[in-house]
Amino acid sequence: MSDNSKTGNWTKIIKAVRTPIAYFTLLALIIESTLIALGKDHIEVVIGGLALIGLLIVVVGLILWKKPEVFNPKTPFIIGFDFPNIVDLNVDQCTMLVRDNVQENKYKGRANITDDFGNWVLSLNHPNSPLTVDYSDSIDITLVEMPDDNGNIKKWTTRPFKVNKILKKVKKL
Repeated sequence: MSDNSKTGNWTKIIKAVRTPIAYFTLLALIIESTLIALGKDHIEVVIGGLALIGLLIVVVGLILWKKPEVFNPKTPFIIGFDFPNIVDLNVDQCTMLVRDNVQENKYKGRANITDDFGNWVLSLNHPNSPLTVDYSDSIDITLVEMPDDNGNIKKWTTRPFKVNKILKKVKKL
């Protein structure tokens, strides 16, 4: 097997790790395989493997208790924006760039920005949207205001953030 195909296999494995449960499972498999390779037929290896599985169960239970949404990353959710003053956005010009957990572009295009009773919000994983955003993805958003009386157009941007952040402050470009 060539070095390129080995690298490609590792890349596929890394891309598959999108949630905390997948990370801990991969970690448990690596540690257990190392324990088995180091000490076949030793009771300590069996006890260590069982302890590791028990630890994995406890960690997953804590994650489920504190952040249950990470186990269903396709759940629709809304991110609100906190502006220093009232803005009138040109929603047709607002864009977003979504990157996966290895920072490869997943989507670049129009952002689903709406006015929700005076607050601007970004809707993600909407049932009618073809884009599915995972909790491990990061998003950059550019918001564009309507022209003022002088024809000036203001732009706002967010720093890259993980989608599980509910409220982001934006900074002026």
